Amino acid sequence: MSVAISKAGTNELLEEYCSLTEILPYRTEVKGISYEKRSNVALAAKLGQRLDLVRDYDNPFDRNAIAVVANGQIMGYLNRHLAQLAAVDIDCGLELKAEIVQIDGVGVPEVSIELRERDTSEKNNTGLTGAVFDISTGTSGEKNA
Repeated sequence: MSVAISKAGTNELLEEYCSLTEILPYRTEVKGISYEKRSNVALAAKLGQRLDLVRDYDNPFDRNAIAVVANGQIMGYLNRHLAQLAAVDIDCGLELKAEIVQIDGVGVPEVSIELRERDTSEKNNTGLTGAVFDISTGTSGEKNA
């Protein structure tokens, strides 16, 4: 038990904030790019590219996991502490947009993204109903229940 607690650590974001909206816009690095050939997805990514943020309810490692998806393929995930803060808001209908703001390195690049709340005009132009939480450059998604 103590190993699990020490691994999890303290979530400083949760200690200071109650909602993701309190820290938006928020810049973060995409995690897990080096696994499962996700580096190929990151290498194909472009600066300024919009990305999907998709709750991964079946993730066995993190019940709050939020995948960062580019062109229908998982590039990586939001870090565990940010996902823990964001998951509840997203599950309750918060609509986000994500954009690549920095790409560094070759082989396994480091990708930084900026998260923002989707504004009202963007929400109205999606043509989607329900609590949408993924953003794309032409594909649509619906909330998983």
